[in-house]
Parts: sequence; C-alpha cells; structure tokens
Amino acid sequence: MKRIYSIDLIRGLVMLIMAIDHSRDLLHVDALTQDPTNLTTTTIGLFMTRWITHLCAPTFVFLSGVSAYLSFKSLNNTTESRRFLLTRGIWLVVLEFTIISFGIWFDILFRTFLFQVIAAIGFGFIILSFLLRFSPKTLGITGLIIIFGHNLIPLDNLSILKSIVNFFFSFSFIQITPNTSLIINYPIVPWLGIMLAGFGFGGVFELDEAKRKSILLKVGFGAILLFILIRFTNFYGDSALWSPQKDTIFTFLSFINLTKYPPSLLYVLVTLGITITHQHLRQSAIVLLYHPLVYYSPNHAHNGILARI
Repeated sequence: MKRIYSIDLIRGLVMLIMAIDHSRDLLHVDALTQDPTNLTTTTIGLFMTRWITHLCAPTFVFLSGVSAYLSFKSLNNTTESRRFLLTRGIWLVVLEFTIISFGIWFDILFRTFLFQVIAAIGFGFIILSFLLRFSPKTLGITGLIIIFGHNLIPLDNLSILKSIVNFFFSFSFIQITPNTSLIINYPIVPWLGIMLAGFGFGGVFELDEAKRKSILLKVGFGAILLFILIRFTNFYGDSALWSPQKDTIFTFLSFINLTKYPPSLLYVLVTLGITITHQHLRQSAIVLLYHPLVYYSPNHAHNGILARI
C-alpha cells in the first residue's frame, strides 16, 4: 500500500508541539506549583502553550489505531498481525518503564514509574491483538461507545472497587512497595477507545484521495461542531464546566479548558476533530516525521538534563 504522507506529517507536527509542553514542564519556574490551565493564575500565552499540546496524545493513539489497521490489511494474515501487535505492544510497555522512565527521573533505582502515552499505546496494541477476530467496524463502534460513554462511570462514588476501576478508567497512584510507586496518567480503557476508533477509521485511508479528503473534512468538522454543541449545554462530556470569566477571552479559555486525565468526551472530540480536519493535507515530510518514537525518547532525556543544570 502506498505510504500516506499526511499521517507522517501530522505525527511529526504533534511531536514538535509536544516538545513545547515537555520543555515547559521541566524548565518553567512555576511548572510544579502552578497549573497553566488555572484561569485565576495563568496568562493567555501560558494557557495556550499547554492547550495546544492537548492535540498530541489523542493524535498519537488514534493514528496508532489507523496504522494498526493499515498493517493488518497489508499483512492480510491475522496470526502475523496478532504477533506483530503483541510483540510491539510489549516492547512499548517495557520501553516506557525503562528507558523513558530513566530519561525522566535519572533514577537508577527506578522508584517511580509513570504510565504515560507510550505504555497506553503498548497496552492498546496488546489488547487489540486479541480483538482482531472482530471486524474493524465492530471495533470502531466499540471505541466510539467507550469514548462517548466512559464519562458516565461514577468514579467518585465507588468504594471497594474504586482502586480497581480507577486503574482502568482514571488517574491513579499505586504504592507498589514503600519505595516504589506507579502513577497512571493514561488509564487503559479511555485511551483504548481512541485506538479502537482509529482502527475502525483506518478504512478511510484506503479510499481514493478525493473521497478520503472529503470524508476527513466532514468527520473532522462534524466532531468540532458536536464539541461546541455539547460543551455549550454544560451538561455532559467533561467534569470541568465552563463559566463566564473576567473578559471574553478568558471566557473562551474556560470554554475550551477540558479534562485530559482521563480524556473526556469533549477533549477527544475537539482534539481529534482538529487532527482529522488537517489529515486531508497531503505533503511530503522530513525524515524526522517518519520516526516519532526515535524523537520522543531522547526529548524526555534532553529536557531532564536541562532541568537539572
């Protein structure tokens, strides 16, 4: 199958955007004490520096699902595809908890493990490898059900099952030993929903260019419009409600101030809406854009070194 350069282009662009957020996290003087999306303390520039990076993780996970579909169709062998996804998923999880963790903390004792986007993609591949017997359409619909429905789970009202459910659906902190902890920033199920949606959407990229561009624009704009309509009601889709602020600009910032941990329905709609809308662009990409993982890992280490200087 001919390579689709727009996928590489979007991956590369979000990698560059991601570097902004990682640099701010480790180098900004107030990064550990001030939330850049706190409207009572932030500035417009600081808020948007954080907000624009919201595009990164959903794009990575969604396009991972698309790529898994294209690979599945290219191999045309369920057994081979399952083996590829399983081994790739395990490798990504190991990478997250070894090289990437060390690049963040520079701790040879590995006392803190972060479950972030690479591990989420890895677990997504592992789970997807066991779901290949279902049709892409079925998996895509399942992904949409997760995206639209996981906000209905009353995480705050659970007691005995809270720790177990949070592991799969929400941010959680797990004390493995007195000196070792696991922080889950990217719970498995919500991000799996995005990957499955990408897998189900992969067939669009097999269409001829004109038809593909038309569908991408319609789906992308449709997602953004749905975001605006649901967000305006202030009823469902995100636990952080918007409210009038001191001026029009900050009211707008409140409107787009969404929950990433875990990714809310509205967060997914607007970020993937923007990504899918721009997928109709077809341009050549530089070599860096073909290998985002090669860029991702050293970026963490580079920023970690600078933060310690």
